[in-house]
Amino acid sequence: MLTFALNYLRYKDRQAMLDKGIDPGPFNRKLTIEQGSRSWPVTLSITSIGIGIGLLIAYIITHSSGFTGESHPINFSFVAIFGGLGLFLSEIIQKKLNQKLPQNPA
Repeated sequence: MLTFALNYLRYKDRQAMLDKGIDPGPFNRKLTIEQGSRSWPVTLSITSIGIGIGLLIAYIITHSSGFTGESHPINFSFVAIFGGLGLFLSEIIQKKLNQKLPQNPA
């Protein structure tokens, strides 16, 4: 369902650009997994490390402060914060890796 919605919105944007006389060049390429296949392991691993660090810090804070409940909002907030930091860090690393790799003329 999500794929259909994304393709439909992409089609509508492309048609609007054609109606206005703008070249829809960037929209002509196909969206495939192979285009980003080099970078997904980096993103997944660094995000997982960030989530793990967030869970560890949340565990340390909840047990050192004397909370005895099963679930606290701090657990979810630290997972979101450190997971987002992991995504941000993976983007920085991917940009540096892309600068080092030679560009293939297409």
